[in-house]
Amino acid sequence: MSSSFPAWPAWPAFADLILDRIELTEHQLTVHAATTTTAVRCPGCDGRSRRVHSGYTRTLADLPCSGLSVRLVLCVRRYFCPTSTCPRKTFVEQVPGLTRAHAQQTLRWQAVVGALGLALGGEAGQRLSAQLAMPTSAATILRRVRHIAPPAAPTPRVLGVDDWAKRKGQRYGTILVDLERHRPVDLLPDRTPESFAAWLEAHPGVEIVTRDRASQYADGATHGAPAAIQVADRWHLAHNLAETIQTLLERHAADLRLASETAIRRCAPDGPPAEGVARLSPTEPLVSMDPKDPKGPAVCPAPPYLTAGSAARESACFRHLLVSEVKALHAQGWSVRRIAAHLHLNRRTVRKYVLTECLARRLPAHVTSSVTPYQDYLVERWDAGCQQGTSLWAELRDQGYRGSLASVYRALRRLRPHPDRRRDRGRQTAAPGARKWSPRQAMWLLVRPPDALNTEQEVYRDALCARCPDAAAAYLLAQRFLALLRGRDATDFDPWLLAAEQSDVPELQRFAAGLRRDYAAVHAALTLPWSNGQVEGQVNRLKLLKRAMYGRASFVLLRLRVLAAA
Repeated sequence: MSSSFPAWPAWPAFADLILDRIELTEHQLTVHAATTTTAVRCPGCDGRSRRVHSGYTRTLADLPCSGLSVRLVLCVRRYFCPTSTCPRKTFVEQVPGLTRAHAQQTLRWQAVVGALGLALGGEAGQRLSAQLAMPTSAATILRRVRHIAPPAAPTPRVLGVDDWAKRKGQRYGTILVDLERHRPVDLLPDRTPESFAAWLEAHPGVEIVTRDRASQYADGATHGAPAAIQVADRWHLAHNLAETIQTLLERHAADLRLASETAIRRCAPDGPPAEGVARLSPTEPLVSMDPKDPKGPAVCPAPPYLTAGSAARESACFRHLLVSEVKALHAQGWSVRRIAAHLHLNRRTVRKYVLTECLARRLPAHVTSSVTPYQDYLVERWDAGCQQGTSLWAELRDQGYRGSLASVYRALRRLRPHPDRRRDRGRQTAAPGARKWSPRQAMWLLVRPPDALNTEQEVYRDALCARCPDAAAAYLLAQRFLALLRGRDATDFDPWLLAAEQSDVPELQRFAAGLRRDYAAVHAALTLPWSNGQVEGQVNRLKLLKRAMYGRASFVLLRLRVLAAA
């Protein structure tokens, strides 16, 4: 197919070209065209020239047409530069908006491929470009992304800051988010106070900074924007409180076990009522208990579960000896860091062992499960001959089960014949009130709203608070503090802080001391609507982009994708 036209009005980008002919094949459309200009300007000195030096043919990839890839064969001319002092003696004419020097693709092709790279990355962009009749390599797509300048964003008035992991546990960066525009504004290669302060000094105008409880961002905001209001994240405040209560309960592992026995006696239909169990409410005064009462909390000198099976006994003995060694070194004046380095432990583990009074028992994974309420039915159907997991899963779902098929298979695995297993183990876990609570599980009973607990959870919570005065005090203070967070009311914050500082619970005292050091930011969190939840969502999006590039993305490329594709 061949034709000749003085101009090509169908495609505006080809307005300055003369169409020579079009060649059509099964998968490609080749367009032969020539330029129509008679005078062009030198890119070096901007001098206008009409002297033609020579001509040659350029082949460029263009946007597809009707599902066919398009190749543009363009006849261009080389001109002499009219300025004698210009370093360029000759230059090649360019078609405005279509071509660029030394490029093998049109400008609009490069723009589309760059957009593909921002949205999908290299490998995924390569696969989609082949479907769009624009075949190219992943390296070319990433190269086009690197040529895209990130959009200029105004300095945010409300700035959210958080860290993100380049390599978890080793290297971290910082993400900055405009909370009013819901867009990330920059990525920093580290999370040091100096880099954050330098960014704030280079972008004056930030009035509010939301952050987590990390000290590096607090120091950076203090030095970089001293007039800005710092707001502590409310989720991190609640999370820190939950960690504090969990640490407290790990110190009272014996009370957790005794409270479980008390709850079992109370839940028994024909058993005697449990004594000393009072229903607690955050609005009622704390029930006074004498710690010297023999029915009260007791400190166990040695874990009673050391008489368990051989593997469990060896593990428990090792942990018990490890705790004793940690306490002995700490009594000699060793620091937590030095003990951790000497015994090859994490500093958090050492700190937990120093504070604990009785070693917490590690509960087996099958003690609690979403299948536990249906364990009797599973045993009955198993004995009846139905031993197919998918069929049992379907029957349980008809009865209201909402767990996974994998949980059903794990429950059935304990029913299969094995020399070291007994079928009545499954029956024991389903006994009413036989649940054993770990410190983390018991912590949730103290921080969740009272109306969100079922009867079993309420009974155990009341038994634990009656058995352990520290847990009762922590429950009342935790409910008051969480009510402040939910209601964003700072009127009761100072009395609560004073009550926590004057309590006899060392964990709550340390928590209150931390809030006191960060008083302004915590008080702002209780009065202002801003928080760091939106920043956490942007970190999640950043992780998605990073993992989609299979971990091979450099910081420069990742920053471009996060900022330009937002």
